[in-house]
Amino acid sequence: MSGRLILVFGPSGVGKTTALKFDISPEMGVVIGIMDELAENLARECGIISSGESVIGLWRMWNGGNGFLSIGIEAVSKFQNLNPEKKCVIDVGAGFLDAPCARDWLARNTTILFWAPKEIAYERRKKRCGDQGTLQDYGAREYSPSRLKLYELANHTVDAGCDSEDSLRNRVKRLLCEI
Repeated sequence: MSGRLILVFGPSGVGKTTALKFDISPEMGVVIGIMDELAENLARECGIISSGESVIGLWRMWNGGNGFLSIGIEAVSKFQNLNPEKKCVIDVGAGFLDAPCARDWLARNTTILFWAPKEIAYERRKKRCGDQGTLQDYGAREYSPSRLKLYELANHTVDAGCDSEDSLRNRVKRLLCEI
């Protein structure tokens, strides 16, 4: 099916962005966008944030609320409009999940949850981003009851906890071809 939106989400550090970095053959009909980058670029274009600010500054403006998600959704829509015949696979940054209307947005779309035990995701995030606080703090945020309810909405789940990066990428490619 062309022109389809597929949202990839899950706890920060679980491996979404890493797994979506693969060579895309034209016959797959897939384009991949990273929502953090799309929202940041749109916010700069609109003068909401300066060239020196990042998506984190944008998140802080709305404390991760609906305004933040609205910018992200608008950016995703623009990305989709640039790729009308493709499956648009969007890596949804975990910060967008804090918005109260995130549940409705996820429920209206095809979704893939990347899942790993919090200890594995925490260590990956810590390795990639440096010190991110304690495992307890990370788990309270990324595996909170409200986030777990969002994760339950997923149409598909990818166990990102045990495979090598190449194996995970291959599983994701197969899943995207099936959807």
